[in-house]
Amino acid sequence: MQYLVFFILVSLSGLGFANERDVQFVFSAESVFGTIKNNGEHDEALKSSYKSVDSIGMAVRGGIILESNILIELGYSSQSNWSFFGTFDDLSLSQKEVMLGYQFKLESISFVPRIGYSFWELSATEGTFLNSGEEESGNIEGENPFASIALQIPLNKKLDLGFAYKYMSPRFGSVKQFSAGVVYRPAF
Repeated sequence: MQYLVFFILVSLSGLGFANERDVQFVFSAESVFGTIKNNGEHDEALKSSYKSVDSIGMAVRGGIILESNILIELGYSSQSNWSFFGTFDDLSLSQKEVMLGYQFKLESISFVPRIGYSFWELSATEGTFLNSGEEESGNIEGENPFASIALQIPLNKKLDLGFAYKYMSPRFGSVKQFSAGVVYRPAF
């Protein structure tokens, strides 16, 4: 499946532009804040871990914006709850993403709705607090579609301040992410 998505993105990236001015490169780095809800139905270690955790993390993306305002991106994000020296249960989620969006430009801001596909891994490690036995750990992997909406506020010609919300409903529960960061558009 991931090869099919990659092939579609490469094919789309070749459409619609004849020279370098018809395409704009875009890169972003963001801080991620969110909630991971775990139904605990897929792995013994995941059953005993938190059912819902607040998480922090980071995300990086790179892609192109075509002259028609279509956005094609690849990204990586990682988020987990914070555990003090392994004292409490740790639940972490990493995602590799492909996204397709459209940039709506208004006077001084841009809205960017996206749809995408995430290849994710959820890991759980049982903490030592109130744990009389061995710490269990486990992970599950999967892939799911997701939806996202972003707001971008220009700071200068090459740099935007970006805010985004993303929702995904994988088989282990749900993921809600809020992110804030910078969007950079280099001129080549």
